[in-house]
Formats: sequence, structure tokens, C-alpha cells
Amino acid sequence: MIQHPNGIVIGGRVVIGAHCTLLQQVTLGEKYADGSAPHLSPTILAGATIGAGAKVVGHVTVGAGSTVGANSVVTRDVPDGFTVVGVPAAPARRA
Repeated sequence: MIQHPNGIVIGGRVVIGAHCTLLQQVTLGEKYADGSAPHLSPTILAGATIGAGAKVVGHVTVGAGSTVGANSVVTRDVPDGFTVVGVPAAPARRA
């Protein structure tokens, strides 16, 4: 589900599972390993939510049922069911 499609960027080889939610200004971006390598693209598994303004870049997987907080930058895998926030994104902690 794309609730607010304004400004969403999705690279051509990104994989998005069923029942995911993308909010406005999300970037799911590819990057090269080097000048000759194929694109390294994110995979978003079923039921994940990507918050407003978040960036998921490179060959990473956002696990099933995970949440990426608003304006976070994900450069490493997110395990199933985790919530990550920040730049770079890290698991959320309770105060």
C-alpha cells in the first residue's frame, strides 16, 4: 500500500512483498558494488512498513513485519519483526 505517493522513489530491481506499507518520500535505492557489478537492491518482505522519508539503500533485506522509522537510513539487514530508527538505522530501544 502506498498511502501518500508523493516523492516515492523505487529502483527498478527492488523486491517488495505482499501487504507492505510505504509512506511519503520513501527511497528504496540500488547501488553498485563497483563500476562493473550489477545493481545491489533492497528486498522488503511481507508486512513491512517503511516510514515517511526513510531511505533503504543497497543489498539489504527488511524483514517480514518490520518497521523502519521516519527519516531513518537503512544500510544493513533488519530482522523479522524489528523496529529500526535513526541514521544509520538501529533497533529501537525502550527508555
